[in-house]
Amino acid sequence: MSVGLEGVQHRASDTGTGVAKHTFCKTCGIHSFYTPRSDPDKVDVNVRCLDGVDLSAIKTKPFAFVELLARIEALSRRRSSVPDATKLKVADLDFDLLARRVTRGGREIELTARELKLLEFLMRRAGQVVTRTMLLEGVWDLHFDPQSNLIDVHISRLRQAIDRGSDRQLIHTIRGSGYVLRTED
Repeated sequence: MSVGLEGVQHRASDTGTGVAKHTFCKTCGIHSFYTPRSDPDKVDVNVRCLDGVDLSAIKTKPFAFVELLARIEALSRRRSSVPDATKLKVADLDFDLLARRVTRGGREIELTARELKLLEFLMRRAGQVVTRTMLLEGVWDLHFDPQSNLIDVHISRLRQAIDRGSDRQLIHTIRGSGYVLRTED
């Protein structure tokens, strides 16, 4: 596994373990830890060095699986610099995620917790076809098809709630593919 910082000004320093090295790129602010070779006797030292560190570039050859896992976990703890939107809008349908409040054309819509989660999932993917598998995994956290009408029932209830009193339907069925939230037919 190699991620290079070629052509970038950086400084390297020994971390004191004799195994891991630290590199910081002044140009882009990337921290990199690497080990020239993972010594099986020193893997625990590498794992302790990486715990709680925000990594961007990694250079190790060869590596121990536990060390790779620690590096991946350190990378996964990184926070996105772009916060999620707190309000979603599609046509005249508004969803305030913090207040858990949905309105359409100024009329407040009462939804169950599952319907709110389903609507948020669809609104975040407005204009895109969302498959049944995506809905099962994203809304119900099911990683198999229960072979039931679970999705159909919830989509039907959500349609009734958000389309009541409106002349435009927002949730459309795409036969053989799934559903899409959009303004036009």
